[in-house]
Amino acid sequence: MSSTKLNNTQIPDTITGKTIDSSNTISTTTAKLSVSGGTNGQALTTDGSGNLSWTTAGGAQIKTTVFTSSGTWTPESWTKLVHIAVIGAGGGGGSGRRGTTAVNRTGGGGGGSGAMVQMDNILRANMANSYSVIIGAGGNGGGAQTADGFNGINGLSGGDSFFQASTNPNRSTILIQAGGGLGGSGGSAVSSISGGNGGNPVGFGAYGGTQYGAQYCSPGGGGGNGNNTAGGVGFSNQYTVGGGGGAGAGASSTTSANGGAARAPNIYNSTEPSVAGTTGNGTTGLSHIFRYALVGAGATGGGYVTARAGASGGVGANYGGGGGGGSASDAGFNSGAGGAGAGGCVVVIEIG
Repeated sequence: MSSTKLNNTQIPDTITGKTIDSSNTISTTTAKLSVSGGTNGQALTTDGSGNLSWTTAGGAQIKTTVFTSSGTWTPESWTKLVHIAVIGAGGGGGSGRRGTTAVNRTGGGGGGSGAMVQMDNILRANMANSYSVIIGAGGNGGGAQTADGFNGINGLSGGDSFFQASTNPNRSTILIQAGGGLGGSGGSAVSSISGGNGGNPVGFGAYGGTQYGAQYCSPGGGGGNGNNTAGGVGFSNQYTVGGGGGAGAGASSTTSANGGAARAPNIYNSTEPSVAGTTGNGTTGLSHIFRYALVGAGATGGGYVTARAGASGGVGANYGGGGGGGSASDAGFNSGAGGAGAGGCVVVIEIG
């Protein structure tokens, strides 16, 4: 077959109805090739069989959505993998007992922290088209005791947080539930009362009837016990949402006592141990990033000083930290109120 070589300026403006086979040579100094179609930033690609199409150029796409209130999550069209973290809300601390200095007056117990569940690398193809996100509300602390000779008031439990399919058109359902921490007990006339238990995690993905456990799944830390001396320290676990709230200080005399300390998660305790309690109002605990979610420690409890109103427990740290317990008080002075637990949250990361 003969060969035809086209040099510069020999290419017509338009070539239609012609076939140039691979043996021909086209040489040109044309600086711009204009091909219609596509949008800004797209590249022309081939499927290997001679079919061309426009695709979005660039590397992986990542989108992070943080829910601090309930709503609906719908994946992007480009999503291939999904990471999800769910944190339950913290429980409120109990308030202290109010009474005479001759008897035991324990401070309120600290609220438990919420549970945490994290699941990674969920295939978008195994998911439903939309999901309901329900965020647990932090439990309120027990109100100050305003009458002599009465026990403190219990704190309220934190709400559970959920990530669950709201529609399920021929797709498997993923359900993640992180329980809220329980409220701390109100102070009483015994020598020690219990703080609230930490929330429990219920996290799994159901793919075609098979359940896969979460990669990181931790119950919440329990609140510190209320005592008739210094308040008890909140408890924590390896990957917990921080320790539960410290208890309020109590008394069986007029001796001052510190509120209970708030503890960071065990994974951080080597560098950031407990936040110490004082004789003043409790303070918010520490917050930490665990992998890709912000988790909160419990708050410190209120401290006791004779002949003054009781000190309040601190508010739990975002997200899921338990509230601190309020301190006891003498007759004629209101006891310390319990601090509220922090609300839960849900974090969704999409990768395409």
